[in-house]
Amino acid sequence: MSEQNDAYDAYQDYRQERKPAAGAGKKSATPFKSCPDCGNTISKRALSCPHCGWHRLYKQWVFLTMLAIWSIIISFASILAIIPFLK
Repeated sequence: MSEQNDAYDAYQDYRQERKPAAGAGKKSATPFKSCPDCGNTISKRALSCPHCGWHRLYKQWVFLTMLAIWSIIISFASILAIIPFLK
């Protein structure tokens, strides 16, 4: 019987060690943030600010556009560099 109690105690100790800290993994209590452009309060899930029209994905859009342009330029330059070797 004592072996069973020891195993149970070891299991309880293991569970206690594995418990996450209080508040770990939880989302913040406030679902709002301030708009970086105008400073008004907006939802964290909003794609754009209803007050000034600031768009959250603007920086990502600019980055992806520049990435696409540079990849086209590099592809075109590499094709032009290969053409003399094809003759």
